[in-house]
Amino acid sequence: MTSDSLIAIGKTSMTKYAYPITLFLATIVSLCSAATAVGQVGMPHTQRIDPQEVGTTGWAETLVFGKFDPLLGVLTEVEVRLTASVQGELKAENLSLDPAGSDLSASLLALVTLGSPNGNLTLETQPTASAGPTHVGPFDLIVDFAGPSAVDWGLLEAVSTQGVSFTAPADLEAFTAAAGDTTFPVLLTAAGAVAVQGSAGPFTVAHQLTPQTLLVGATVDVVYHVMVEMTCDTNGLPDECAVDCNTNGTPDDLDVWRGVSRDCNRNLTPDECDIRDGTSQDADFNGIPDECRLLHAAVPVDQHSLCRTVNNVVRLTFDGDIAAPAAGQILIQKLGNGGLYDTDLSTDFTFTVENDATAYPRVLKIMENGSCLDHRTWVAIRNVAGIGGWAGVADFEVQYVVQVGDVNDDGKVLANDLSSIFPKIPTNPAEDQERADVNGDGQVLANDLSAVFPRIPSAPVPKPNGH
Repeated sequence: MTSDSLIAIGKTSMTKYAYPITLFLATIVSLCSAATAVGQVGMPHTQRIDPQEVGTTGWAETLVFGKFDPLLGVLTEVEVRLTASVQGELKAENLSLDPAGSDLSASLLALVTLGSPNGNLTLETQPTASAGPTHVGPFDLIVDFAGPSAVDWGLLEAVSTQGVSFTAPADLEAFTAAAGDTTFPVLLTAAGAVAVQGSAGPFTVAHQLTPQTLLVGATVDVVYHVMVEMTCDTNGLPDECAVDCNTNGTPDDLDVWRGVSRDCNRNLTPDECDIRDGTSQDADFNGIPDECRLLHAAVPVDQHSLCRTVNNVVRLTFDGDIAAPAAGQILIQKLGNGGLYDTDLSTDFTFTVENDATAYPRVLKIMENGSCLDHRTWVAIRNVAGIGGWAGVADFEVQYVVQVGDVNDDGKVLANDLSSIFPKIPTNPAEDQERADVNGDGQVLANDLSAVFPRIPSAPVPKPNGH
């Protein structure tokens, strides 16, 4: 799909989170001059709308994205992705007096549209969350959404994504900044509806949403794919100015930045070259220099949940002695759709090295300072060469879903999580990773039950696509 004009993407008047284009070019720009070695990099630009009420009229607002700066390289492709979510807590009541009762079913629907002001581009997605059919009894003569004639489906939610790619020269030019023309406006609109029906026939079902209307959110990703040039001598090939030790046609530091090669010891030389040249040893032949530490275990376990309102704690254990990472060397980021990551939250965490059971400094305690993690989101803790990078430790990534109140660690929040708290009341003090200490105050008391109640039920949270 192509367009001969700038696209428009927008956002509502709710809290706005704009994530600027982030470039990690420091290690891939040569200090020499003349001809080039090239590598392809992606530059994401993301804006998000938190889920909010659509009401009867929907919502719409214009936002502004920055155009691509041609000084950064050659633009080869522009991707635009629209991801939308719909959610609501839904109850229904059968109004039919038929003694056989009724089978009730429901759908929460949203239509989110991305469009240019002149109509040359339309990108839309329609997330739909469904429930039922659920059998209930005949109307009990009270519309209270309770009892044998009613069903409470709890939280229903769905996510869907659509995308488009631009490669035609005219389209790329439209996304490229020029003098006095460095931004482009974008428009996003949303509408929603609830459909509830019963097998007893039309007009025999009442429903109730909490809150009183649907919540619809959206994320727009604009990704600039750029050919980055490195200048070296005049022969146009990587040489002593742009070392290519693995002879793959790409400078080594660009290999590391892109994740093609590891650089555990952070010497800007791919690990496979250090091992081949004898700079590093690899006694176990795993392709990782022996001086680099490997992640051995994580608590909570990777892909499980963080369940506190504040002060969540993660412990990572390594196969050798470690030193605490410097600021920014470990990334803590929410997962975004399309395989993207949001801004780094690591400044809101404390990193402390502890001894393991054998009294060796091999455990990294990562503690949230207060509350910076959002309920029902996924988060990654990452060590990535080329983006900060914790020297002496091999690249790793662990992912957690934030499910406040998931005391039994089953990925959802239900009444049985309360049952996991009761036997531990009172506990004072509680261990810093005690899951029953939901409010993170260092104790297990009745107020931990209060922290769980408002989040029941909370269904499993799908991981954003691309991860």
